[in-house]
Parts: sequence; structure tokens; C-alpha cells
Amino acid sequence: MAPTTVAPVRPTLPPGNGPGLLAVSPASGAAGQQVTLTGRNLFSSSGLIIVRFGSAEAGVSCPVRTTCEVTVPSQPGTGAGKPTSVAVTLTTDSATTNPVIFTYTG
Repeated sequence: MAPTTVAPVRPTLPPGNGPGLLAVSPASGAAGQQVTLTGRNLFSSSGLIIVRFGSAEAGVSCPVRTTCEVTVPSQPGTGAGKPTSVAVTLTTDSATTNPVIFTYTG
């Protein structure tokens, strides 16, 4: 019997025209590092964009509708030597995105 391979599952955006996240890159790291969020409609007509890593708010800059640069915030309960995964969301004046996962490693 020939071996089979399985392609990795790629994230998909939720239906509709609202904001949606595809990925955070890199998907793991420590507080203070820069990561990139990619997705759709990551723009707010009022200029208000809020990114949260779990319950912690992050500094963000979104130069285009599909990409945001984010500084990973400190997360309560992390840094104790074991990885902690949190949901990352982005909120604009129209909606909050689907979550993507980031893992604190240090």
C-alpha cells in the first residue's frame, strides 16, 4: 500500500465583508516582540483598531487593509516556563475578527 500524505489545513476567513484574521506570524514568541497579523478588512473608518492577546491589549499599526504590525503584550500568568496559548482578535468600528492562536513561549 502506498503511503498517503495529508495537506495541512489552511485557515479560512469567516463569510461576509467584515474584518477577518488568517494568521499571526510568528505564531509563538515572547512579550515585546513584533508579530504580523494578516487577514481581510483590517481597517477602521474611525481609525480605532484594538488588538487583544487574550485579555491584554496590544500596540498596533495597520499600514494596509490586509496587514497589521503588533507588539506582543505581557500576558498575566505567562513566563512561568511553560507555553501558554491565547486567542488573538482585532476589533474595528464595524466588528471583531475571528480568533487566531498565539503561544507565549517565554
